[in-house]
Amino acid sequence: MGYHRAPESSLRGDLKVTK
Repeated sequence: MGYHRAPESSLRGDLKVTK
């Protein structure tokens, strides 16, 4: 439940949301 940067999303620079 929070925002964390995922290794795969780091390439795109997007933040993944974990519920």
